[in-house]
Amino acid sequence: TVQPAKVVILGAGVAGLQAVATARRLGAVVYVSDIRPAVKEQVESLGARFIDPPEMDDKPAESGGYAKQASDAFLAAQRQQLSDQLAEADVAICTAQVPGRRAPRLISEDMLDRMRPGAVVVDLAVAQGGNCADTVPGRTVDRNGVKLIGGGICSKTAPGVGAVEQDVGGTGKGSIAREAGNLGAEFRFEAAEQATACAGFLDEDR
Repeated sequence: TVQPAKVVILGAGVAGLQAVATARRLGAVVYVSDIRPAVKEQVESLGARFIDPPEMDDKPAESGGYAKQASDAFLAAQRQQLSDQLAEADVAICTAQVPGRRAPRLISEDMLDRMRPGAVVVDLAVAQGGNCADTVPGRTVDRNGVKLIGGGICSKTAPGVGAVEQDVGGTGKGSIAREAGNLGAEFRFEAAEQATACAGFLDEDR
């Protein structure tokens, strides 16, 4: 029996929720990471599993719908939690942008090092600097067996996408990656909302 693909989606704004619906339609088991507990109900209504933020006294709250800055201790705990989820993922989809600034870095080199060969990362914010380390606009990069796809290029003819589909076979990962990449072609919405989903991961020195 072929096991369904495990998909981890970073951010539960408009783009993230669209990615959830797409991955669920293709039969994946979907997990969503977002520091705002208020989006849990939306995520679960689409059939995905919400990754609850770490249980700490100083969890970030919301003000006017936007996440307040989280403490360093909370962010360290959440990064470890996300790293553990990515280590078991078949596909990761990154959706966070910040108006007028570089996209926040959500997936580090260390996190990529823990991902399994054959896994796929679709970075929908690659044109703004990328949520994932080592992604390149308009290209598919093979990093130690993990394929990093610059968002919006996932047509059948895009370089590397056919190889993704051949590599992952019946798990559906290739189809999920292609469909998620196609969302990138329409990635012009709710950038501010997306930014709040992972506000604490912003790196001013990038």
